[in-house]
Amino acid sequence: MRILFADDDDEYRQRVVAALESVGHVVVAVASGNAFLSWLDYDEESFEAFVTDHDMPGMTGLDVIRILRADERYRHVPIILHSGSLSVSREALALGAAYVHKANAYGALIAALKLF
Repeated sequence: MRILFADDDDEYRQRVVAALESVGHVVVAVASGNAFLSWLDYDEESFEAFVTDHDMPGMTGLDVIRILRADERYRHVPIILHSGSLSVSREALALGAAYVHKANAYGALIAALKLF
C-alpha cells in the first residue's frame, strides 16, 4: 500500500516509516500538514491511504483531514489520524477518518491499515 504520512517529530516519523516499510508498505513521509498538501500537488502517483499526526505546527491533522474530505480526488481515500491526543478522536471519526492513539505504537497502526 502506498501511504502519505505526516508527523513533525523526526525521530518518531522515521520509526513509523521503518515499521510500515518492514511489512511491505511504500511510505512518503513529511514533517507538516502544509508539506503533506504540497506533496499531493507535486506527486502524480496516487496514494492508497493517508496517515497524519494531529499536533503539528501551522496546520493540524484535523485541518488536513477536512481539506482532504472536501477534495473530490481524495474524498474516498482512507485516512488515519495517528495522535497522542485522545481529545481529537471523536472529531476525526466524525470526519470519516480512523483514529489510532500513538501509545498503541506501530502494531495498531499496521493493523488499522490492513482494514483498508
